[in-house]
Amino acid sequence: TEFRTLWAGALVSALAAFDPPFLGVVGPTCDDGNKKILTHDFVHRTHGYIFQTYYPVVLSDWWMDDWISKVYPRTNTGRHAMVSVTHHTWMTGGGNPVRYQVDYSH
Repeated sequence: TEFRTLWAGALVSALAAFDPPFLGVVGPTCDDGNKKILTHDFVHRTHGYIFQTYYPVVLSDWWMDDWISKVYPRTNTGRHAMVSVTHHTWMTGGGNPVRYQVDYSH
């Protein structure tokens, strides 16, 4: 993943604007992948105080995006229009982007 814009200040400011401040998740815009969830995400350390881990340890990598996109209320979940990333993947022989084997057991 490659950030195409400056991101730290913008994402911190977005978290600070939540009510309560710093409780929620924000992510950059990404033209690649699923647009219904945050495929890239950023939280404040408050998230760690609440959950102890960034993502639940029972989830494999495939399902973490879904969880982080739904764990906070919509009012505390957002995609920042001024921060963007490009998601780079390598291609299989069939031309399909693949990063890992998906664990569907969850």
